[in-house]
Amino acid sequence: MNDDTRDLEAALAALRPRRLDPALEARLRAAAEAPARRPRVIAFAAWGAPLAAAASLAFLLLAGSEDPAPAGEPMAMAAASAPAALTLVRAEQAPAEVTLLEPVKLAEGSFARPMRVRWHNAATYRDAASGAELVRYAPHEEIVGLVPFEAD
Repeated sequence: MNDDTRDLEAALAALRPRRLDPALEARLRAAAEAPARRPRVIAFAAWGAPLAAAASLAFLLLAGSEDPAPAGEPMAMAAASAPAALTLVRAEQAPAEVTLLEPVKLAEGSFARPMRVRWHNAATYRDAASGAELVRYAPHEEIVGLVPFEAD
């Protein structure tokens, strides 16, 4: 230490923090003790998106039917005459793409390279009555392991 900073350090050491305003302290304490609230947007999205997807799929399957029920026919009879289920037309799985990622240092000090595998599955279904097709595409990506790496 030199003499230039001793005066400043002595002045800083003499400073003491002031007490909080009682109103501010009460607000902080109330906020800390209040239970956490979950936003309602998350709950809406959790139910809204799957319901919208199911409704649109049902609309597509039922709108393509060219055999509408006659005006006098009850709904139960119309449902019985609706087209059956979708049939599987084609299923495929692409070859896996294996990639070695950048080396990482492990806890014991050695190095390894994570191995990533990517592939996708696709299945095509067809509605016999309307000829509409539904393609289900499912991409996959996994880190399957670590390959030991010898550093020079």
